[in-house]
Amino acid sequence: MTENEFKEICLCGETTRVQFKCEFTSQKEIAKNIIVLIKGESANQFRAIVCRTTQKSESTTQKSENTTQKELSTTQKKVLYFFRENPKANTEAAQVIGDITEDGIKFIISKLQGLGLLKREGGRKTGIWVVIDKTKDY
Repeated sequence: MTENEFKEICLCGETTRVQFKCEFTSQKEIAKNIIVLIKGESANQFRAIVCRTTQKSESTTQKSENTTQKELSTTQKKVLYFFRENPKANTEAAQVIGDITEDGIKFIISKLQGLGLLKREGGRKTGIWVVIDKTKDY
């Protein structure tokens, strides 16, 4: 669809086959509205256009300082404390902490790295874990 075709559709306004929605609360709501429009139409006569008013940018993947973050889980706190005390450790964290698998540790490590609370310095075998203190007690 070209930009001109889209503008023409917008200028014609809403019909039984064209509706404009400002926002949706869920993907389920979008699907429900599309199904209502499709009902009675053959598949090749229906076209759905979803326009987003905001685009993802780098700011959505990085946490800003004024963003309120959820409290860390008990297991996340245990992992941070473990790596603070054992910076050269790797997979043995799961055994020491208990009640968590190695995959679970890997998942928590990636979450903590995403939050900027944990980082790896050096190589996979000879590197160390660095807990970044953001004035929180783990």
